[in-house]
Amino acid sequence: MNESVHKYREVICCLCAQATEKYSKCYLIYNDIVPQKTHNLVLLNDRCIKIDNSFEGIKMECGFINRYVNEIHYPYRIEVYEEDVIGAFFV
Repeated sequence: MNESVHKYREVICCLCAQATEKYSKCYLIYNDIVPQKTHNLVLLNDRCIKIDNSFEGIKMECGFINRYVNEIHYPYRIEVYEEDVIGAFFV
């Protein structure tokens, strides 16, 4: 898939970040915690870790993909490379 959507790298990374955010927020809600109004994956993951320590296993990945959250959601652009897309898929 990565080769066929070469020009859509930014969209792929953004969608992976959004999916990670939504999963984290759903997990918090499932555990009767109202998530903060944030897109910060590191912050959300830290709150999930307090419930289940196994979220520690994706802490580094959340930090990696977190850079696409604000930078792609908001007006300024960043350069997204093929390895970024591959990394975003495996969060």
